Amino acid sequence: MSALNGCVSLEKATVFLLGLLVADTIIGGQIGLVFRGERHLILAILLIAGGGLIVYRWRYAEISSAHIQNRYFWPLSFFLLSLIWMLLVPTFTAGDISLALRDAQSLIMLPVATLLIIAISDLESAVKRLFMVVVIAAVCLALFQMSFWFWLEFMSIPTDEYYPILESVFNTSRSIFVGWQYAPGGGYVRVVWVSSIWLVIAIFVAPLVVDRKWLFLVELILGMAVYVSYTRGIWLGVVAGVLFCTIANYLRLAFGKHSSAPLKNWGVVIVALVFAVISISTLDYAARGQYGFLSRVVDFSSSSSSENGHLNGAEASLVIDASTSERRVQAGLLVEKWSDRPWMGWGYGAYIQNHFSDDLAPYSYEMLPFALLMKTGVVGFTIYLVFWASLVVYALKSSRSGYSILFTGGLSAFLLASHTNPFLFNFVGMSAVMFFLVWWASIKND
Repeated sequence: MSALNGCVSLEKATVFLLGLLVADTIIGGQIGLVFRGERHLILAILLIAGGGLIVYRWRYAEISSAHIQNRYFWPLSFFLLSLIWMLLVPTFTAGDISLALRDAQSLIMLPVATLLIIAISDLESAVKRLFMVVVIAAVCLALFQMSFWFWLEFMSIPTDEYYPILESVFNTSRSIFVGWQYAPGGGYVRVVWVSSIWLVIAIFVAPLVVDRKWLFLVELILGMAVYVSYTRGIWLGVVAGVLFCTIANYLRLAFGKHSSAPLKNWGVVIVALVFAVISISTLDYAARGQYGFLSRVVDFSSSSSSENGHLNGAEASLVIDASTSERRVQAGLLVEKWSDRPWMGWGYGAYIQNHFSDDLAPYSYEMLPFALLMKTGVVGFTIYLVFWASLVVYALKSSRSGYSILFTGGLSAFLLASHTNPFLFNFVGMSAVMFFLVWWASIKND
C-alpha cells in the first residue's frame, strides 16, 4: 500500500510540475519572470520526477512494454533523427556545431514529452488539469496585453517611458513588440511577445474546460488580445483553425451525427471572436479616428533600415513595419542557399551571411519553412512534415471526434502562426509542442 501511495504522490507531483512549467512559460515570456531561468529548474525537477515515476511503476509492475504503444516514441524518434542535422551535417558542411546546438536545443522538449506520456498513467485526467492551467494563464496574459494596449492607445505614452519597464520585467527587449507602429496606411498600437502564441492555443482549449456561461467572456478576452497582437501569422492561424473546426463540425451534423460535447458550444466561440474584432475596431476608431487593421493587412514596400546587411530590429518593429518585404527577401535568399545542398541541407545553425536580424541568433528567421528546408534539405523537411501529419491522422481517427477536431484545429492554428514568425524553435514554442504531444497521446483511438 505504501508503494502505491508513493507512486500516486509522485504522479501528482509530476502533473503539478508540468502545469507549473506551462503556466510559467505562458506568463513569464521568453526569458522567465520569477528569477530568470526558473523554468529550467522546473524542467530539471520535472525530468527527475517523471523518470522516478517510470522506475517506480516498472518496479511494481504497473507499467510494462505491453503498455507502451509504439506511437509514444514518435517524438523521441523525431528528436533522434534531428541529431543528424545537429551534429553530422554541420560537421560535413564546416558549420558551427555550437550554433547548431543552440539552434536546435529546444528540441529537447520532444524526449521530455515522451517521458511524460509514458510516466503518467492517467493522461486524460492530467490533460484536463493542464487544459485549465493553459486557459487561466492565457487569460491572465491576455488581460496584461489588453491593459498595455488600452494604456498606449488612449494615453499616447512615449516609447522611452514604458520600454524600460518591459525590459525590467522580461529581462530583455528582444522578441517584445509593444508600441505605436507607423505604416503607409496610418498606424496601430501593437502588443505582442513570444508567449502570445499560447493565446492561439487557448482559444481551442477553452471549449473543453470552460463552462458555457463563462465561455463567451473567456473567448472574448483571448480574441481581443489576439487582435491587438497585430501579427498576421497569428491572425491567419486563428482564422484557419476556426474554419477547420466549423467545417468539420458542420460535416458531422450533415452526416447525421450529433455534435459532440466539446463542440456544442462552438457557436459561442465564433460569436465571441467576431465580437472581439468589432470591439477593438470600434475602440481603435474612437481613439485614433481610423481602423488599425487596415494598416496591417496592406502590402508594405521595403523600407526597413539596415546597416551592413544587418536588419535594425528595433527600428523595423517600433517605427516602420516592413515585415512583408523582409519575408519575401528571406524566402528568396533561403531558397538560393538551399539549392546548393538540396538533399541534406546545411544543418541546424546555418544562416545567410550578411542577412540576419539577430547577432546572437543569426540562424533565426521568420520564414521557418524555408529556413528548415535550407537547414535540413528535402530529406529532413520531409521527415518534419511526416511527423506533424502523423499526429493529425492519428487524432482524426479517434472516435472522440470533438476532442480530435479541436486538437487538429488548435495544432493547425499554432503551426501556421509559428511558421511565419520565430515562435517555434525556442523554449516557449517547444513547450507548446510538448503540450500538444501530451494532449495527442491522451486522445483514445478506439
